[in-house]
Amino acid sequence: CPLNINFLWNYGFLLGIVFFIQILTGVLLATCYTPEISYAYYSVQHILRELWGGWCFRYMHATGASFVFILTYLHILRGLNYSYSYLPLSWISGLIIFLISIVTAFMGYVLPWGQ
Repeated sequence: CPLNINFLWNYGFLLGIVFFIQILTGVLLATCYTPEISYAYYSVQHILRELWGGWCFRYMHATGASFVFILTYLHILRGLNYSYSYLPLSWISGLIIFLISIVTAFMGYVLPWGQ
């Protein structure tokens, strides 16, 4: 391994893997979820109790959301540490992706109506 490469360069790759897992578990959960106020609770209970591995997919999806933001913060801090601020287009696109992630996470948080 070259001396100029260390473990801090893995955060973007790990973020991509966790993001892919989020998309996969989100699509699997969305196939059985009913987004209506009167059925949201029962839909979540159906996923947890009736579907094979539904509880695992739900908790993987919930925990994966936390990991996405932990890895995103570490990725941003690594960029600040290595002072990559001289690439403004990279920072602007990263900020836009970060803000879209926050909005998406909020929408995913309010979707099951607190269940």
